[in-house]
Amino acid sequence: MTDAILVLNPGSSSLKFAVFEGVEDSAVALLRGKIAGIGTKPVFSAKDGVGLVLPQGSFPTMDAAIGLDDLIPMLLH
Repeated sequence: MTDAILVLNPGSSSLKFAVFEGVEDSAVALLRGKIAGIGTKPVFSAKDGVGLVLPQGSFPTMDAAIGLDDLIPMLLH
């Protein structure tokens, strides 16, 4: 199993995230993105480690806790 680091940065209406492979000083970014518009019309956007844009997605209106529940399964795929 590869070591991975998940970084979450919650804001009042967004949840930014990044996933890194490796440990400490040797970590390499695999994925960066955000769910913006939490509390209104949330939209998921992300880029992979080389900067390619991943397909966007939208969710029903949600709060930050539901946003995290939706984000984790997306990151595991």
